[in-house]
Amino acid sequence: MLLKANKIPNLCSDVNIDVNVKFRNYIPHNKQLQEGKLAPPKLPKFEDPVATEPPVEEKKEDPFLNIAPKNPNWDLRRDVEKKLDKLEKRTQKDIFQIIRYFIVK
Repeated sequence: MLLKANKIPNLCSDVNIDVNVKFRNYIPHNKQLQEGKLAPPKLPKFEDPVATEPPVEEKKEDPFLNIAPKNPNWDLRRDVEKKLDKLEKRTQKDIFQIIRYFIVK
């Protein structure tokens, strides 16, 4: 329950209470309390170390160059792969026969 200041009896009228209140973000409406208002702090100037460096210029590539595959003969390898496998088997077989012929001789 909040009580207003004028409804509270002044029990300590003979005691002089000096309260030093400081306001940083609040602006009081009472004239006496406005004396306790502090000036906003002055911050040192901030220098961004990243912003002082010159921006790096990126080399812009032509987007139409990237349409073609980087390896132009990939389809040739795919089509010739089966034929190369057959040829490799025949080559191994013939090398084996030549070695066998020289061993027997």
